[in-house]
Amino acid sequence: MDPQDPLSFLWWSPNHGDFISSSRGAVDGIGKSSRARYSRFEEMKKELDGRITMYHTRNPKHEPVLLLERDIHNVLIRLDSLRTTFDQMVFGVTEFQRCYLEALGLLDYLEIYRP
Repeated sequence: MDPQDPLSFLWWSPNHGDFISSSRGAVDGIGKSSRARYSRFEEMKKELDGRITMYHTRNPKHEPVLLLERDIHNVLIRLDSLRTTFDQMVFGVTEFQRCYLEALGLLDYLEIYRP
């Protein structure tokens, strides 16, 4: 893994230091991912959104790209707003990583290889 690679964060595996436990809840062991890690996902999503928007304006009838964009958006909302267990937070992170790579792969195929 090259830390300079813009996609290196998609192979990041969360550890307990990336999990901020909620101390005011009625149940112990729930929390959210650290703000710094979440912010990095937001930045990546904004970059991909620009590419999706450009593709969609040229190809308005291609819905799979929009479905993946919606999935990424939903995962980010869950990561930001829901307090979960550590294992559920890790699942949310891997779900974002999968959706992002799937959308990126689809766009690469549609824009570079298919033509």
